[in-house]
Amino acid sequence: MPEIEFVAVANHAEAINNLLYLQGAGWTEIQQPISPDGVPGIVHFGIAVSLLIGWTETNRRFPLTLTVNREDGQELIGLGAQVEAGRPPGTPEGADIRNVL
Repeated sequence: MPEIEFVAVANHAEAINNLLYLQGAGWTEIQQPISPDGVPGIVHFGIAVSLLIGWTETNRRFPLTLTVNREDGQELIGLGAQVEAGRPPGTPEGADIRNVL
């Protein structure tokens, strides 16, 4: 089973060519803006995930479920995906393969 290497929350997160591009990363609290008339504002953020996939687990699909919960446990966001990684040319036999999202 793939191992979650790390998860990061950022103002913006993007994965291109197996590299993560993060802006304003590493925060742990969301400060939702409130307008003068009491209307909650929109909060934009990105979530970066790095997975390590074992050599013998490459070229197979695995489910990934990500949820963001409030401190009281109430789910705010939930999404599901499938992840899969192949063996890049030249990778030493037995090496873990990193897959970033």
